[in-house]
Amino acid sequence: MTHWQDGETVLRWAAAALLETERSFRKIMGYKDLWRLKAVLDEETITPQQVRVA
Repeated sequence: MTHWQDGETVLRWAAAALLETERSFRKIMGYKDLWRLKAVLDEETITPQQVRVA
């Protein structure tokens, strides 16, 4: 069991773990167009014409 010193220690360990695992992350295909998806989802109503699968 790990004995944490304080909240900063927890954050430091979490950041170190993320940096270590970041190397194995892959990019999502089409990640550059995610802003379009967000814009459509942020609208109040979505019409069928707005939903297109590329």
